[in-house]
Amino acid sequence: MARFEWELGEAWDAPDMEPVSAAALIALPAEAWETLAFTALPSLRRLSLAFEVPQAWQRREETALGDLEVVPGSAPMPWVIWRPDLLIRFRSLEADESFLLDALTAGRTFPQLCASLAGESGELEAAARVAGLLRAWVEAGMIGSFHS
Repeated sequence: MARFEWELGEAWDAPDMEPVSAAALIALPAEAWETLAFTALPSLRRLSLAFEVPQAWQRREETALGDLEVVPGSAPMPWVIWRPDLLIRFRSLEADESFLLDALTAGRTFPQLCASLAGESGELEAAARVAGLLRAWVEAGMIGSFHS
C-alpha cells in the first residue's frame, strides 16, 4: 500500500504538462510516422503489484481504520498512474500494453513499437494493436509530446 500511495504522491507532485491531442497526431503527414517517438506525461508512473492494492485503496473510506484487507492477486499485475489534470488516474495494464508503454517511455519510435509485436502477431496486427493503444493513451491524456 505504501508503494502505491508513494507513486500516487509522485504523480501528483510531477510537473504539469498539457497532454497531446488526437488532432495533433492526425494532422501529421504519413512520412512523419516513420520516425515518430513519444514522451509520456511527467506524472506517468509504472509499477507491478502482487496484491490487489489499488482495489483496496479505493475501498479505504468504506472500511473502519485497521479493517482494510489487501488480498494477493493471482499474479503480479502491471499498473499505470498518471495525472493529466488535477485528478490522479490509475488502471491495470494488459501484458503487451505494459511492455509497449515501457518501450514508449524508453523512446522507441512508432515503427519500433510495431516491430516489437510483429513476431507474435504479424506486422498488420501489430501495427493495429500499437495504433489502438496509442489512441487509448492519447485519449486518456498519458502522452505529453511527440517528435520525429
